[in-house]
Amino acid sequence: MSPSHGCTLNWNITPDPPEPAEAVRLLDRYRQAVADRRYIPDLPPLTDRDHTIALQVLDELARSIDDYRHHVIDQALAARLSWETIARNLRTDLETLRENHRNRVDRQLGT
Repeated sequence: MSPSHGCTLNWNITPDPPEPAEAVRLLDRYRQAVADRRYIPDLPPLTDRDHTIALQVLDELARSIDDYRHHVIDQALAARLSWETIARNLRTDLETLRENHRNRVDRQLGT
């Protein structure tokens, strides 16, 4: 009989998205759990729920980054910075940046 090392991760996810720092901690725990199971053969496998929650946390991190980028762009435009300057500082393609911003504004306005 194998010793028990805990079958699943306790993610403590609430319906509200986690703060980015908490999401990073959760993903680090997930990464460590995956690594532990690779090198310690008697650990039980991660469950489908563990993998699903890790993907949800990644989605929330991506959303948080998108929200922050949108906020930065709004602030930069309010400060009258050019799109070229904003794109250069965000290290992104100018046309893609403008198009993504327009799409986001359209979604927010419901158009």
